[in-house]
Amino acid sequence: MKTINRHAIVLVTKPPFAKWIEKHVGLEDGRAAAVYLVDMDDSFTGDKEAALVRAHWEPLFHRMLGDYYTKHWPEITWDTFQAWCDAHVSAFVLDKGEGPITEVQ
Repeated sequence: MKTINRHAIVLVTKPPFAKWIEKHVGLEDGRAAAVYLVDMDDSFTGDKEAALVRAHWEPLFHRMLGDYYTKHWPEITWDTFQAWCDAHVSAFVLDKGEGPITEVQ
């Protein structure tokens, strides 16, 4: 197992996100989670996890929304993000796979 030089931000949808997916995409269960790897950044002070989420929330929120629907997005604000997603950070990321990491299109 190899340690990877990334932090993981895990976004888990909350009920408002699920309702939006159900309404605009037609999925009955709009719950979802996604893991995003971001560069390690030790320059943050104080609550480093909160600072990391604040530094990356907008493109990650756009990505989560875009994975489901590209029209009729909600207002993209920090408050909407916090109401629609739970964010969890892990500074310890392990690669348990045996093959090389490759980009999937």
